[in-house]
Order: sequence, then C-alpha cells, then structure tokens
Amino acid sequence: MSALRILVLGGTRFVGRHIVDALVAAGDSVTLFNRGMSDPSPRAGVENVRGDRSGDLSVLGGKRFDAVIDTSGYTPDVVKHATRFFTSRTDRYLFVSSVSVYDLERIHSDRVDEDAPLLQLPQGVDPTVRADEHYGALKNLCEMEVRETFGKRAVILRPGLVAGPHDPTDRFTYWVLRIAAGGKVLAPPADRNIQYVDVRDAARFTSTIIRATAGGTYNVVAPPDGYTFGDLLYECARASGSHPNICWTEEEFFIEQGVSPWSELPLWIPRRDSAVALLRASPEQAVARGLQCTPLGETVRDTFTWASGARTLDALQAGLSRSREKELLENAGH
Repeated sequence: MSALRILVLGGTRFVGRHIVDALVAAGDSVTLFNRGMSDPSPRAGVENVRGDRSGDLSVLGGKRFDAVIDTSGYTPDVVKHATRFFTSRTDRYLFVSSVSVYDLERIHSDRVDEDAPLLQLPQGVDPTVRADEHYGALKNLCEMEVRETFGKRAVILRPGLVAGPHDPTDRFTYWVLRIAAGGKVLAPPADRNIQYVDVRDAARFTSTIIRATAGGTYNVVAPPDGYTFGDLLYECARASGSHPNICWTEEEFFIEQGVSPWSELPLWIPRRDSAVALLRASPEQAVARGLQCTPLGETVRDTFTWASGARTLDALQAGLSRSREKELLENAGH
C-alpha cells in the first residue's frame, strides 16, 4: 500500500506520540502541527511545524494532505476552525474522541455500541471553555463539527482508558508501580472487570483505518469481560517480580469511605454506579476493521519497563496516596 501524507494536530505526548510512531512505521510522510510545548525529541522523517491550531493555520502554506489526524481537539469552536480550513486540503479527517461521550444515565444494555445515547452540553454552558466536568459533552460537539464538514470522509475514534508507555495520566501506571512496591495493597474485588486499550493498539488501528475508503465511528477498547482486577494485579506482580499482600476489599467499603472511582482507584467503577457502563463498550466494529489487542501481560510489562525509569509512585497523577491507602487499610481491618 502506498505511503500517505498525513498531518497530525498535536502528536507529541501520549496517544498522538504513538500514532506518529505507527504512521512512520507504515512508511507515511508525517507532519506535526502544534505549539511545541510538550516533549518529544525530533523523530527522523517527521516534519514539525510550530503554530497554534486555534489561530492562523495558513502557516502550513498550500500543503495538501491525504489525511488529517486530530488528537488535540477539546472544544467545538477549535475543531470547527480546523475542519473548515482543511475541508478542501485533505481527503480524510480522523478525530480522536472518547467513550466519555456516552450518556451513561440513559444506557441500560449489556454492551455500549456506537449508537448509544450521547451527552448533551447543559443549557447555558459556554462550549468554547474547556472544562473537565463537561469533557464528554464537549467531545460530542467536536464530533458533530467533524461530521458536518467531512460527512462520510470523517473517522471518529472513541478510546476508553488508554494504557501503556508515556501515559501522563498515570491511571494504569498506578497499579503497575503500586504492586511493584509490595507490602499491603488495597484493591477492589478480584472478580471486577476492567476495560482499557493499549495505546499502541489504538495507534496501529488509527494507521489502518485512515487507509479505509469509508469513514465511521469506532469504540477503540479491548473486549469487555476480557480481564479482571485479579488478572491485572497478577500480571503486575509477575512483571516486577514482587510479592505483594493484596487486600481484596468489597466495594461497599470504598463507597462508605468516599473513595473516588477512576481517580483514587483507577479502572474501578462500582457496580451500582451508572458510569459502570464505561466498562462495557463494545469494540466489535473496530475489531471487524482491524483492531487487534495486545495481551494484558505485555501491556503491563512494557508499562513497567517504561515507568521504572520515568515515574515514581509518590508523584503519580492518579491512585491512592500512601497515607490515604494506609488509613483505608486500617479502617478495613487489614
């Protein structure tokens, strides 16, 4: 298959970084457009153009691309600015969204497919202001802008929790490093399901789907019910060679103690919380178009190898602090 000329909006931190690696591995000609505020060192064969995507895009000159990949759109006004500019300058526009677009309160099925209800921005909220509490609704509005301009040429990816090397959120990384540290480890029930996607799988799928002749929307996650917390922490122990004392604890205790799902205990959502639907996203459409999922053990091992030199447990952006964990262990009688 012939090489493509691809522009990546962003492309330097985590998901975008791995997407660029996948494109380069496929032989594509890649141009990055960003402000140059984060990482990384220049990569051979990758052109870097500095600029603010919300400002004047004409710095790109008269270049035309086979595809534009948008990894850094968070508000619809900024995305609209880009889609209108590139409408006649590219054949495809791929937007990296999130499973957070789904309106979990209105989902009652066992699986969440791409046609599930989506979040709407509350009346009176400014859609030009990036806000964590409206992240999903804003991403939905961004998707709408992409589809309005590119129609069947639009590709929307909705990844779940993304795991792997260079993760700035530390959500998956927390478990890898916490288990490596050993001792008593507070954990949700071993049989609770987890769902995530290896960032490299998401990147390779991006490289694959951008070559397709049709657009579409895809949940980019590992299959639901594939792995449990027991599987995850076993693989974490195996990767680091540690022998922790894992204190499996009932969900009711965490709820009573006000433990925050997803942030203090990454990958955990209580069964009775409507947000548990986030662990049931169906990747069937993506799998049918080429998504392949790396085994959990490999994701854990590679994350540990990277994190061992790049992260320290006490400075992570997610997970329980050691003092908070100690308090909870005592309260639980462990």
